[in-house]
Amino acid sequence: MPVDWVVVGLDNGGTANNGTILDSSGRFLLDRMAEVPSEVREGPDKAIHALVLSVEQVLGLTSVPITAVRAVGLDTPGPASGTESSRLRARPTSATSAGAASTSALP
Repeated sequence: MPVDWVVVGLDNGGTANNGTILDSSGRFLLDRMAEVPSEVREGPDKAIHALVLSVEQVLGLTSVPITAVRAVGLDTPGPASGTESSRLRARPTSATSAGAASTSALP
């Protein structure tokens, strides 16, 4: 599927990761969420690998090359790291042309 650039969105849950993808005009390229097991109870290495698989699945379903990915949004049910969470704060950075606000974590 020819696209200028895309944003991948991941919802990291206790049992599953759900992924979606939007093109540069804000149009969803999938008509459903793409789901893979999250593996969060198997430890951080397996959980991170499951997130990578989620991105690969979304790209595979849409035939979008990884080089077209401009950003990945990640939604988690809590702090990504208990150690890091006390040092991090989120602040808005810029809006994408799709109209979604992005955030970054700063020390």
